[in-house]
Amino acid sequence: MKLLRYSLVIILLLMTGEACAGVAMFSFTAKPQGQTVVIEWKTWMEFDNTGFNLYRSEKKDEDYIKINDSFISTNSTGPYNGGSYTLTDTAVADRTKYYYRLETVDAKGASQFIDAVPALVAKNSWVPEQTAATSILYDIWGTSRKNIFAVGEGGTILRYNGFFWSPAASGTTLRLSGIWGSSVGDVYAVGDKATILHYDGLTWSQVTHPLSGTDYSFYDVWGSSATDVFAVGDGAILHYDGAAWVRMNIAAADEDWSGTTFTSVWGSSGTDVYVSVDWGVIHYDGKNWTLIPDISVYGSLSAIWGSAANDILITGNGYDKGKGKGYGIIWHFDGTGWVFKYFDYSFSCMWGNSETDVFAAGGGTILHYDGIDWACLDSGTASALYGIWGSSEAGVFAAGENGTILRYQGNATTTTTVPAGGCPAKTVMGDRGQDLNMLRALRNELFAKTEEGRQYTALYYKHAVEVSAIFAHNEELKEQARMLMRGILPAIESILAKRTAAICEDKMQKAIAVINALTVQASPALQQDLTRLKQDIEHGIILKTFGVMFQRD
Repeated sequence: MKLLRYSLVIILLLMTGEACAGVAMFSFTAKPQGQTVVIEWKTWMEFDNTGFNLYRSEKKDEDYIKINDSFISTNSTGPYNGGSYTLTDTAVADRTKYYYRLETVDAKGASQFIDAVPALVAKNSWVPEQTAATSILYDIWGTSRKNIFAVGEGGTILRYNGFFWSPAASGTTLRLSGIWGSSVGDVYAVGDKATILHYDGLTWSQVTHPLSGTDYSFYDVWGSSATDVFAVGDGAILHYDGAAWVRMNIAAADEDWSGTTFTSVWGSSGTDVYVSVDWGVIHYDGKNWTLIPDISVYGSLSAIWGSAANDILITGNGYDKGKGKGYGIIWHFDGTGWVFKYFDYSFSCMWGNSETDVFAAGGGTILHYDGIDWACLDSGTASALYGIWGSSEAGVFAAGENGTILRYQGNATTTTTVPAGGCPAKTVMGDRGQDLNMLRALRNELFAKTEEGRQYTALYYKHAVEVSAIFAHNEELKEQARMLMRGILPAIESILAKRTAAICEDKMQKAIAVINALTVQASPALQQDLTRLKQDIEHGIILKTFGVMFQRD
């Protein structure tokens, strides 16, 4: 039986012209890692193959140069076995897209080329965000760069205010799988046990609907407006019209949908909605659901996104039973029909800014579509990614395992990061060792010796990471704080030398201005403590506590 199977494959290779080198490919990928590209390929079977050459070009169809110094001999152990190969290309430039072609060579010297795969070298294009989450994050969505939500395992909800991520009270410990909203004060999150949560701009609350209290799970939510929202999950689609949630009647292709899993939903309008199921896609025209016959897969579909009604993309994952391998697939609708492309990557999520700026992710891999090719990017993580979202104003964010959130910097060549440990003084002052040592001495020789001083020190470390993040993402505010610190260093020096120290009215006003700016961007907990600190300054409590004179200008 095994011999018959291989014989059929050989006949197929002969019929398709692939038998000149007799290689049946299993996978072929080119993945950027920093300022290198790692090219890996696996063969399913090699018949009369002697080895390979690998070529690179910045153009898809011409100007290829061989990059292997010596011929790459086959490591297949027999004519009916495959092999695994890796080559790292270090002669690449940053912010450049490359194409790689593989040449197979048989015992007679005849060769053939495998279709080129692209890779976009963009060092530090994806950078990790600092979060306190460790659980899996399944989806991410927002309205602007100052209002982004991520949801996940255990009822986790994180919110980003443009400077830092903070946890929000969801009121549940159940898994949350999808999130969408029409505005800052109208956001829905869906998940296990028929959970639908609503955020009104202040708090999250449970939503009552026809499936409340059941074991149904919801996996995605989307709407065209606040009065046109769809939630999809186990055998059911719910719709909200602004007044109530109702279970929709899905009479598409006479199927029994009760055992079907609806995985994702997206539309260009309320009368052009697509919902993926385990094996295909159904469409809603505002009145009826119909099955799209052109889309099916032995596997599952994962995400839907489009830039318009005539530009729609759907990602999925299939399984080749013959080769025993999984593969990714992307369908594209151009307004007239559907076409698809296979990938040696898996997909779980997708989002785009336009028809020439689309991201798809799965595993730790992120691909970008520029209207021509899907090119692999360096995500910088091995964590599986499950959600991706962005906007032209906010940029692009991806979320996944271990509380991972990545931010896309595009063509930026540098990163903005918060110093390890989150030290506001170091974030503001940089590596000015003498100044930092003076601040440490103030802490150790004065603050640590009084109860009031220890309280202020505790507040400093309580909010150190958050304050550092705000400064790191706001150069203007950081410069204000830097000038303030340099202005009061002489007074600190006098305190340490046990001389009379004075701070003028102008410096006090500048300190209050910095606190006011921090308060606008702070979490509720930090806002409360900043308000107390501001009051202590205005009432002269801090100056009196540490024996500093107030000098009017």
